[in-house]
Amino acid sequence: NSAEVRFARDMRAHHEQAVDMSLRVLGRTSDAELRLFANDILLTQQNQAGQMTAWLALWERPQSGIEAPMAGMAAGMGMASATQVQRISSSSQPAKEAEILFLQLMHRHHQGGIQMAQAVLNDTPRADVVTRLAQGIISGQRVELQVIESLLRRLGGSVPPALPMMPRR
Repeated sequence: NSAEVRFARDMRAHHEQAVDMSLRVLGRTSDAELRLFANDILLTQQNQAGQMTAWLALWERPQSGIEAPMAGMAAGMGMASATQVQRISSSSQPAKEAEILFLQLMHRHHQGGIQMAQAVLNDTPRADVVTRLAQGIISGQRVELQVIESLLRRLGGSVPPALPMMPRR
């Protein structure tokens, strides 16, 4: 029940949703800049999820815990609902609307990821790989938030409001 184990489990689930959303938008968009961005998210977060899976194995901890990932606080951590994720790849939605939806959902998703990474930095005394990955997530996703906002402006979408700070567990 350590902060590091919770982080590995929760962030892996968080990253898996970002990978799923990226795959869905790649199937819909022809926008070169958005394709490059979605591919970057897909590859980076797939790699990091693999690192967290390996940590849990190395630490001899189960890949999942008793409680659901993010302990019922998924929406507060920027997770999209299953319906929202499905809308990205829905053929009834115009491609441009799917692109904007993806970017808006990913904006909130990244805000939540930053908060999750900051939380583990606040809760762990260990200066090891977990800390380095959490710091990398924070800096990388802050830069990606700027890219998302630029893409949203270009596509005519609105930037979602900031997520409220998530409660400490």
